[in-house]
Amino acid sequence: MTLKVMDAASVIRTATRLGVWNGTALVSFKRLKIMDADGVTLRTIGSFTRPLAATISPSPVTKTTIGSSGDSVTTNLVTCTPTGGFGPYSYAWTVTAYSAATPPTIAAPTNASTTFTQSAVDISETATLRCTVTDSEGTVFPVSVSATFNILQI
Repeated sequence: MTLKVMDAASVIRTATRLGVWNGTALVSFKRLKIMDADGVTLRTIGSFTRPLAATISPSPVTKTTIGSSGDSVTTNLVTCTPTGGFGPYSYAWTVTAYSAATPPTIAAPTNASTTFTQSAVDISETATLRCTVTDSEGTVFPVSVSATFNILQI
């Protein structure tokens, strides 16, 4: 949001932050609201943050393990990083698709970082996993990652 304000010298300037000085620092507003003419309804007229978004790294995820058909394969750590929105954030990892007989397991389904384990890998299995990020205002942003679990037979 761009807010135009007039300073003491009657010069119009662009405000990028809006807040209240607490004596030490500027405490930024999350939203600017006005009261409707009815005296009851608050209406948001501006938001002072970027929209919520997120990325997953690494993406895609591939893990190859030396072993035998039927072994389990666990990925390295995968991290979901949100931007914008209002922290703190919560995380919910889910499996949305998989090629194996059973879905992979998610080690820490409510953390930003986790690993995935596919059991009974038959040479190569794939899966798609989603991290749904929710900010403190209830805004939701889903982001997906593909994972490949490989067994290099000895």
